[in-house]
Amino acid sequence: SQELTAGATGYLPGGHGWYRKHFKTPKLANGETAKTQILFDGIYNHSEVFINGKSLGKRPYGYAPFYHDLTPYLNTDGTDNVIAVSVDRSRYVDSRWYTGSGIYRNVELIVTSPVHIPIWGTYITTPSVSEQQAQVNIENTVQNDSSETQKLMVHTTIYNNKNQAVGQVSNAITLRANSQQVLNQDVTLAKPDFWSPDSPALYIAKTQIISGKEVIDSITTRFGVRTFINDPKTGFYLNGKSLKIKGVNLHHDAGLVGAA
Repeated sequence: SQELTAGATGYLPGGHGWYRKHFKTPKLANGETAKTQILFDGIYNHSEVFINGKSLGKRPYGYAPFYHDLTPYLNTDGTDNVIAVSVDRSRYVDSRWYTGSGIYRNVELIVTSPVHIPIWGTYITTPSVSEQQAQVNIENTVQNDSSETQKLMVHTTIYNNKNQAVGQVSNAITLRANSQQVLNQDVTLAKPDFWSPDSPALYIAKTQIISGKEVIDSITTRFGVRTFINDPKTGFYLNGKSLKIKGVNLHHDAGLVGAA
């Protein structure tokens, strides 16, 4: 049901709504059911997610991303699965800007092997940076949801903004069944390209999990190489140069004053 409202909805429909989508159960190459998760970047608001009639939980807050594991509830007899999302946007004036209503951000169905890098499982920092070289630390969580111990190779390659490989590292790990391990990898970049507003150079770290000769999961992560300090007397410095930070408080993805 939809009602035209005022205030925080930006004079757009609010009320109570449902979304439904049918899909087949994703399979791995060996015919087994794949690890299947759904990631919502935001639902405004008071949402509840169901898979094949099973409630996966409620999320009252409208801005935070969240995800659910669908794997245990997927049909294995070839029939369609149905994912349903209920949204209660009937409390209209609950914000100082236009929030939008319902599923207003991206949604991803993420299909992987039981051995995989979890959602938000990669964290990249540059603890040491100079014009001569930059030290890059890649922290990856590797999760084994299978029932067997896995001997794996974790291989990461760094690419510059010209898609040229500029560094790589590999580590062998043994991961017990139904467990996870945090792996730190370090790569040194020679004469790095610095990120700045005038020259926004970015690198990509591509991490692959390899079992035998087969790549069973991979993830790519963008990052920049830069230094910054805040001096209480002289202000903010990016890459050793003074930078005045200017901006306005554009709430919730701008548009005019809210949901674009």
